[in-house]
Amino acid sequence: MLSLRGNKEAVKQMKWILQISALATLLFAPLAAAELSRPVEVKLVSENLSVKPGESFYVGVHFQMQEGWHTYWKNPGDAGFAPQLEWNLPPGFKIKQVNWPYPSRFEQSSLVGFGYEESMTLLAEVIPPEAMAMEAIDLGLRVNYVACKDSCTPGSNQVNISIPVLATAPKADPQVASLFAKARSFLPQSLESVQVQKEGDQVVLHLKPANHQKIAKAYFFPDPEFAEGFDYSRAHELKATPAGLSLAIHADASKISQVSGVLVLADATGATAMAYQVEGAVMAALGGGAPLPVSTGVAFGFGVALFLAFLGGLILNLMPCVLPVISLKILSFVNMAGGNRKQIFEHGLFFTFGVLVSFWALAIVLLVLRAYGEGVGWGFQLQEPLFLAVLTMVIFALGLSLLGVFEFGTSLTTVGGKVQGKKGRMATFLSGVLATVVATPCTGPFLAPALGYAVTLSAGSALLVFTFIGLGMSLPYLLLAAFPQLLRKLPKPGPWMVVFKQAMGFLMLATVLWLLWVFQAEVDSSFGLVGLLFALLVLSVAAWIYGKWGTPIIARQRRYLAYGVTAVLVVFALMVGARVSSGGAQGHPVVASSSSEVVAGKWVAWDPVLFQQLREQNVPVFVDFTAKWCLICQANRVPLNTASVQERFVKEGVIMMEADWTKRDPVITAELEKFGRNGVPLYVLYGADQEPQVLPQMLTPGALFNALDEMQSVPK
Repeated sequence: MLSLRGNKEAVKQMKWILQISALATLLFAPLAAAELSRPVEVKLVSENLSVKPGESFYVGVHFQMQEGWHTYWKNPGDAGFAPQLEWNLPPGFKIKQVNWPYPSRFEQSSLVGFGYEESMTLLAEVIPPEAMAMEAIDLGLRVNYVACKDSCTPGSNQVNISIPVLATAPKADPQVASLFAKARSFLPQSLESVQVQKEGDQVVLHLKPANHQKIAKAYFFPDPEFAEGFDYSRAHELKATPAGLSLAIHADASKISQVSGVLVLADATGATAMAYQVEGAVMAALGGGAPLPVSTGVAFGFGVALFLAFLGGLILNLMPCVLPVISLKILSFVNMAGGNRKQIFEHGLFFTFGVLVSFWALAIVLLVLRAYGEGVGWGFQLQEPLFLAVLTMVIFALGLSLLGVFEFGTSLTTVGGKVQGKKGRMATFLSGVLATVVATPCTGPFLAPALGYAVTLSAGSALLVFTFIGLGMSLPYLLLAAFPQLLRKLPKPGPWMVVFKQAMGFLMLATVLWLLWVFQAEVDSSFGLVGLLFALLVLSVAAWIYGKWGTPIIARQRRYLAYGVTAVLVVFALMVGARVSSGGAQGHPVVASSSSEVVAGKWVAWDPVLFQQLREQNVPVFVDFTAKWCLICQANRVPLNTASVQERFVKEGVIMMEADWTKRDPVITAELEKFGRNGVPLYVLYGADQEPQVLPQMLTPGALFNALDEMQSVPK
């Protein structure tokens, strides 16, 4: 017996013939209806005994089939036609929606159909006008359908109903109450906690319905608008997962970007457990084929995301990106030691507030850009040369201040302690803002999954995840502020503080060098780097003038002149920085190359076309998703470039590709999203004809060797 796949063209022809024949007979159904033996009877019934102006009500379109006959769902499957409803309504009336019960699957002549046997009821919600000058309304409906048994027969029924109009509240008709109750029991329920992914020639639904442990069978019926690409003939594959259930549906995944339809679940006996309306965008498979956590409320997935967000924020304090700001924290701790407990706690709250406000602002910008289709990820602000130039100048000015070139705010010393307190609290708030700005490139191993999950949630839930990140990051500072006795363990204030402060100034200047390196890579121009260096020179002159002639001991006229010159020079420096930052924000151009031009053990630039060629040839590939503004990424270059690791890459024939995300690159952003990430670093090892391995974010030679060993252990 030939398989369906072998008879694919024959099936297409049969489907076409059936559809044309049914359509032709359906067109003549109104003329022939009186002479046809009706396998289907249609009735139109009202749920209520009366209608009240302005209040919607339901009518039911009830189909009663003779034994062995069936009609079709709104998506009839391979062949057949959905019932067509032609309403005749009084002026001002309209049908809001028609609710379809979940269908069954049946096969006929090697074709798969979706529909109903025995009986079914469509529920239509009718919206009347606010005012009705009539004693009763007449609703008319012509129903055209195709019913099938051994052969298919078209049919047409004209049904009418008259319903009184009363000003009192409508009462339900007890004679049809059971019919409407049964109809509602067959309506699919909503199920929002669904992840939809492409995996090869399949579309996979990851879900966690109620009582999912008892589910043994499942079938997905796509809505007609989203039916293209699905293969109805092949059985679905249902599997239990730690997160719930996964249902693999054979399809031409390249044609499917959005899924909408009805999912019917059954237990081992075949009794229907529940039907759900499923909707969702299709995502590419994550690394290792693992789905994102499935949850819509404060349950396992969301709770874990909040915990990882808090832990990731806490670990951010140990990341090298935040090291310059940690020095400012330490200085503030030392200055506060022995001070007023209330003021110390206020500083802790202001720092926390600065961190939270910054995370909220970054999250809102990220979510807004995502809503408008921009390909951005976490740390996106450092992909903008202008932002990078301004940040460089701010940190350079802080370094000069720590080195004693100028003391910002010394002119306020005569105003009094209260004003000084306000100024100090604002400085603490701004230090929290700065800490957040420089911390975002260092996502950390715990923070990346939480961020990737957060951008898939609603705005409110996503902001809650970012709030936990900020709370985790500010926790050490807040604890020290709440328990100032811990500050006693720090050295007492003294002359050593001046030396420490100046040392931190040099650390700020080291940070400036790193930012200059990143800036030069983003603008792709030595002119841009020289221009920003010139802007820093102008800024240093402004700081020197302000520090020498802007203090309260200088005469007022000379002091105000110094303020004016300083302001002009600062504005000029910012203008130069903006001028040299223009352009260069887009991703690097892809160099045309082929798989024959690359060899194991040598780095090549990320090229999606080349990568696909290598995968098709079963060549193992290691991809380093990196950025110059990511210090963890730069630290990981040490184990990646050790001789032993390089020799092992050569031995295993692994091609090493660098996906540089220093500048905004939508292609690389899309690749990161395939693994549920929206930031770097990310390291992925693709074995020959194997699922990709995601490596730890903090690399070691041992972790690389283990991944290569696992790649070799998988049968090819």
